[in-house]
Amino acid sequence: MNLVACRRLPTRPVSGHWFRVIRSAYWVSALSTVHTRTLPGRYNAATPVRPSHEVLYLAPDHFVGLFEVEALVGSPPPEGTYFPNPNASWIILNVHVQLARVIDPSDPAAHEALETSFQELTGDWRGYRRRPQVPPLKAPYWTNVPTQRLGHALFRVRGLEGFLAPSSRDSTKSNLMVFPEKLRPHSFIRFRDAQTGAEYALP
Repeated sequence: MNLVACRRLPTRPVSGHWFRVIRSAYWVSALSTVHTRTLPGRYNAATPVRPSHEVLYLAPDHFVGLFEVEALVGSPPPEGTYFPNPNASWIILNVHVQLARVIDPSDPAAHEALETSFQELTGDWRGYRRRPQVPPLKAPYWTNVPTQRLGHALFRVRGLEGFLAPSSRDSTKSNLMVFPEKLRPHSFIRFRDAQTGAEYALP
């Protein structure tokens, strides 16, 4: 993957509604991303020893969001079958998004510049962590996981608020990853509970 190209990738605005699926226990902190500073994800290499940047993961629709958190288990149709996971309760948030500068690595031009593939972006990122770390981990990434290195490189792009990337559960759809710390003055992530009137927003 050519991470140097991140600084040259075109950006575009993103607005509309995206979806966040959370466990019911986390309702009070609906849009919180503090945990992503110390817990690793596909696009952040956080650990308690080496905290990372915060990332808010959003899905394009209910279906993809439920697959991403394994509230639905299996594979999406038409090829696959699936069933609901009965082991936890989930809440789906309808989140209003307005961002000015977002990169789409799956765009053909960006895809070519990054020298990446859909397989690399949607592959088993956890597998890298279970295998011997070769070459040895070193700054600035402290990870050999391609998607985590990409997330770090994109976070360092000046003025960039987030990026799109294909879902590992349904590669025909793209998820939206937002850097809450980098939201511009007129950008926001907002959820309003119509029943209670409670509103949660970033920043």
